[in-house]
Amino acid sequence: MRAVVCGAGIAGLALAGCLGRRGWDVVVLERAPRPREQGYMMDFFGPGWDAAEEMGVLPAVLELGYRVERLSYVDDRGRDRAGLPFARFAHALDGHLVSVMRPDLERVLLSEEQLHARLDEMAAQIAEEGEASPADVFFSQDAGALGALDNAGLLQQLDESVTEAVPAEYRAADGTWVATSLRARVLIYDSRTLDEAEVPDTIDAVLAPEWKGRVGYAPTNASFQSFVTALRVDRGDEAAEQWLRDFLANDPQTFENNNALLQAVDAGAVELGLTNHYY
Repeated sequence: MRAVVCGAGIAGLALAGCLGRRGWDVVVLERAPRPREQGYMMDFFGPGWDAAEEMGVLPAVLELGYRVERLSYVDDRGRDRAGLPFARFAHALDGHLVSVMRPDLERVLLSEEQLHARLDEMAAQIAEEGEASPADVFFSQDAGALGALDNAGLLQQLDESVTEAVPAEYRAADGTWVATSLRARVLIYDSRTLDEAEVPDTIDAVLAPEWKGRVGYAPTNASFQSFVTALRVDRGDEAAEQWLRDFLANDPQTFENNNALLQAVDAGAVELGLTNHYY
């Protein structure tokens, strides 16, 4: 069996590694020229710990991970205001708790010993290959790419055992694709300059003149492109284009990626950021 996985993030690399160890010929497509160097700390316990153990990457994760004793919340003067005793959590979990930086985890999954797949650039054009494409499975976080393949008639109907496991609103009406996870677009804000009541509660509200130059986004990030795809599906092409024109006219600040955007909001460089809910 052959598969194309779009996106060399944690989910894509983990899937590619699992398929590769089961004998699949896997191609991972990634637009970024190299693995990311930034990212936040992730906690491994419960299902995450079990998954890492099942995949055979747990020893490497433990080697690169951190045993955090305490998580502290501090004020703007660096004073400790509250905390969580991680050591107690670890004890309750029989020691099955470790924290690891996201870039380190990606390096584990990218290592030659763990990933039996080759990495190609996102420039691969599956739609151009048509019926000659070597891929049997398409797994992607990009709604636009999925829609393009669907419109080209290159997707086949999935087995009912797959489609029926997913609510109807999260699968194709013709059964050619299903969602495996969900994410929401949200507005993050600098709480030192804005109260929650002042934050726009819709994407149309950020178009108001008072937000001119005060909103940040990452236009080249795949998640923003998926946001535009969702906007087109929800409102139609003309309305989506008008929203984008109005948004650009309001002088938004651009950032290389969502991590950079989050850091800018944290630092007070921009007051609002349009990003994903898990950052």
